[in-house]
Amino acid sequence: MTNILILGANGQLARNTTRMLLDRTDAHLTLYLRRASRLANPAPERVRIVDGDVLDNAALRLAMAKQ
Repeated sequence: MTNILILGANGQLARNTTRMLLDRTDAHLTLYLRRASRLANPAPERVRIVDGDVLDNAALRLAMAKQ
């Protein structure tokens, strides 16, 4: 199983990439973004949504550690 962390997950490129990865792979995704409540989980069995800022090193490391 492949785990992929996507930063800025609510951006257009990230949303398109998420859809493509869900359609074409069996990867598990961690979507990392500010204000995670704005993003619906497209596949709860394969996607984890994490609320955080990429400038917050501790939160980012925690998201990566749980991959």
